[in-house]
Amino acid sequence: MAKFNVEIVETLSRVIEVDAEDIDEALFIAEEMYNNDEVELDYNDKESTDFKEYPYPRFQEDFSMDIDYSKKDNKVKVKSGDLIDSEHSCKDVEELKTALSEAFTAFEKENYKNRIKMSKEMKERQSEEKEK
Repeated sequence: MAKFNVEIVETLSRVIEVDAEDIDEALFIAEEMYNNDEVELDYNDKESTDFKEYPYPRFQEDFSMDIDYSKKDNKVKVKSGDLIDSEHSCKDVEELKTALSEAFTAFEKENYKNRIKMSKEMKERQSEEKEK
């Protein structure tokens, strides 16, 4: 049996209310509160857990992604050849980040499936050549 490295990434998140003159000051205050242990995230703040191949595989070939955003209906359309074709509703930047992350994850999974398929086909060809 082979050994594989798998990275486990756990994301914690909490929204806090901060009194400040503007968003820059609020971000600074929140960071200071966090650094001074006034805000400590724990298992109750768990947002997601991801499992990833490690080290991350390199792209096997060039690719491009088309991203179209419609402010009118808050829709983001992501397309990358035959591997991705998705539409997401995004009201703000965080939802956009999530949508793009989901689309890219789908791309990675499909790309991985294609690599496995190619690897199996190559092994089958090598096996057939040995039999000859």
